[in-house]
Amino acid sequence: MPTSISRKQIVEEALTWLDTPYHHQAACKHVGVDCAYLVGAVAEAIGAIEKFEVEPYSIEWHWHSREERMCNIVESFGGKQVKGDPKPGDILAFKYGRVCSHLGIMLDDNRFIHAHIKAGRVVVNSLSGEFKDRLQRVYKFPNLKD
Repeated sequence: MPTSISRKQIVEEALTWLDTPYHHQAACKHVGVDCAYLVGAVAEAIGAIEKFEVEPYSIEWHWHSREERMCNIVESFGGKQVKGDPKPGDILAFKYGRVCSHLGIMLDDNRFIHAHIKAGRVVVNSLSGEFKDRLQRVYKFPNLKD
């Protein structure tokens, strides 16, 4: 049964995934994870959700489709879209291609963690430049006690 969670729990668990290699549709800490599975694995580990499950998807689906698959994934496990600047522990949805196709987790006022295909691993970046320009939506984790 999902439990009430804090922003601190989200950030602490997300950081345990740092440097995990990038692997499409995987969620094995220190072995491989992608951006969606990172968010789902964090939610599952801290008890925000019981089980993270998604249908298989192509690594390039966002170039040929208008389906908001990443946003649908977040919403399917109870993530709620919020307005305003992201807070630590919020889920970030970035637009690449035609739709939001990349997810991350805000760590503090300026940095976020994500499984970055170009870096080949889970990294921390500043929410500035291209990342800030591509940020389209912000979500709260389910069962977040603010």
